[in-house]
Amino acid sequence: MDEPKVGLVERLVAIAESANIPFVEGEGLVAQDSFQAKDGWQVNVFYDGGEFDYIDEFLAPNGGTGLRAPRSRRS
Repeated sequence: MDEPKVGLVERLVAIAESANIPFVEGEGLVAQDSFQAKDGWQVNVFYDGGEFDYIDEFLAPNGGTGLRAPRSRRS
């Protein structure tokens, strides 16, 4: 991975960690939820079977889409 991508990944990890994404219980639960993160970012996550599955999207502080999960990973 080249340097600019490494820096971006590290920044997104820090943003995701600041969102304090909770564990959600509920057998068979499939849901999507949003959490506020540092510097005005928003992190949208997907839960499957009552457990965190993946980060679906980062929304930039200005409301624009930062990054989305690859289409092959989303249903």
